[in-house]
Amino acid sequence: MNSIPSPTRPSLQERLGYVFSDAVLLEIALTHSTYANENRDAPGNNERLEFVGDAVLDVLAAKLLYTLFPHAPEGDLSRRRARVVRREALAKQARGLGLEGDLRVGLGQRTEEGGINDRLLADACEAVAGAVYLDGGFEAVEKVFGALFASSIEQATEVLDFKTDLQQRCHLEGDAPPEYRVVRTEGPDHARVFTCGVWIAGEPLGEGQASTKKNAEQIAAREALLGLGNNKEDDVKESE
Repeated sequence: MNSIPSPTRPSLQERLGYVFSDAVLLEIALTHSTYANENRDAPGNNERLEFVGDAVLDVLAAKLLYTLFPHAPEGDLSRRRARVVRREALAKQARGLGLEGDLRVGLGQRTEEGGINDRLLADACEAVAGAVYLDGGFEAVEKVFGALFASSIEQATEVLDFKTDLQQRCHLEGDAPPEYRVVRTEGPDHARVFTCGVWIAGEPLGEGQASTKKNAEQIAAREALLGLGNNKEDDVKESE
């Protein structure tokens, strides 16, 4: 599959943590149109699977955001979803899965170092998601991409300093400073999930869940700001 040779490199199915019933779907997902045009024996190109994967990953991102931000308004969820499924984010996920080495592209599509641009990688990520969905349904997509998307959402949240925003609001309004507590910890040692809450003057105002306490507190602070009426884009520093 025009892969980067390495005797210890696990197969893509191993890296995905998913074994295809129909391996041809994966082969097509990894075949760009430029390669298919130059090789008549190619099984097809990944454009149709990309179409399916685009819709599937939108749904996955929407489901995760709906769960992680139970009080966020629709407009805010839409902005966050756009960040998670944009080209740069999907290309980063593709690189994390090692798709750069497996993707079959035509002559001239790789750099001198063997790299592939973000557009082709993002398309390949969507195509693989489409292949997984057609082979194993939405549950399989959640298994393969759920943790990656949750991490992407957390990273986007980490950039935004909602805790500082909340601290400043409390100071300006003469309220007691926010107090953060770990509500519960779940999961095995290697995959902990923390739920943190924030209280102001003894009143619980927000709760967040993430793989680190820091991010869980940020989500909790954001929920508190929304509950206090700070749900405008500028107020929560939501810039595209």
